[in-house]
Amino acid sequence: MSTKFASPLLGYNNNVRHKGKVFHIQTEDSGVKYGHIITHLFMDGGRILKSVKTSYAEYLGNERMADIVREMMKQQHKAMFIALRDGKFDPVAEGSADASQATRAVVAESPPSVAPAPLAATQPTPAPAPAVGRPPSLTPPPLPAERTDPGVPDLEAPPTLRQPLRPSPS
Repeated sequence: MSTKFASPLLGYNNNVRHKGKVFHIQTEDSGVKYGHIITHLFMDGGRILKSVKTSYAEYLGNERMADIVREMMKQQHKAMFIALRDGKFDPVAEGSADASQATRAVVAESPPSVAPAPLAATQPTPAPAPAVGRPPSLTPPPLPAERTDPGVPDLEAPPTLRQPLRPSPS
């Protein structure tokens, strides 16, 4: 007889243009059976350039686990956007370095894990949004005239400043 596990949370998928190339960032939850989230950075229509895997085994059974995992997913997805924007993968994307150099750079700068907030006897308060240096904008910036694909945003600011992260089925 098999054990029934809760369904994984919906993930995030975004296409983004960086230095003339389209990249895809995908973050997904493996579900409580495996207890980790994974983010992939794809280029060239499917080649994985970078993957980051984070365990949330320490939060299994926590009554706020879904909220904690959702926040971890957002932060990990956003960190991949920022690493791409900041040029961490440029040498690999341009073919002048191997992926292990970019991996070391991103792993060294990965965000810390999200700790659960203390449980309150009353209504829980939402966690404050992480600071990114500027307040988020709900409207994307105007599209540059030279952009060939208006559906793919350029990486000039963190994703929270261009557009909200959108959950999508994974």
